[in-house]
Amino acid sequence: MFCCNCKIHVGIAAALEFQPASIGWAYSGGAVPLAVQYLQSHGFLTNFDFEFHVEYTECDIASTVRAGLKFMSTLDYDVIIGPPCAQALKVMGTLSNIFKKPVLGWGFVSESELSDKSRFPYVASALPNSETLGIAASELLQLFSWNRVALLFYANELNYCNSVIDDVESKLNDPNGYPVKIVMKGEIDSKDNGS
Repeated sequence: MFCCNCKIHVGIAAALEFQPASIGWAYSGGAVPLAVQYLQSHGFLTNFDFEFHVEYTECDIASTVRAGLKFMSTLDYDVIIGPPCAQALKVMGTLSNIFKKPVLGWGFVSESELSDKSRFPYVASALPNSETLGIAASELLQLFSWNRVALLFYANELNYCNSVIDDVESKLNDPNGYPVKIVMKGEIDSKDNGS
């Protein structure tokens, strides 16, 4: 069926004050209408009007559940964007299974677990999962015949780097892959100049 001037209702689970410089909606939110405008100027989505509703969940699980239920059940929105944190996106992804609503992940959501289509069939991400970083690192090490590596990462309140490092490490330790020895793995404290 062809739709002329259909309205697409988009629920956005965003963070405003949590990690504002990297995933804060005040910095990144303008990309959504710009993307729609760009697509429409190139002949895509021309028969659609978009209505956006933002709920600030701050990557909090309870707030994400409230926003997800509001978007998917109460308001019956067509698509959900966010939240921009892996743990909260897992919750939104679980709700998307129940209500059969597509969810687009962005931000700190590169955990490989979110790529499990049997668990999250309605979740898509704007980013590749962090296992691809491990595959790329392994290929690069093999290209230069390097077989020793140190994995150093920063801590943050999302444990984002920890999950990325875990995915990278799993690919570097793959028995069917290029043999790499991880000689050091450590978390760097950004507040400690001696670490």
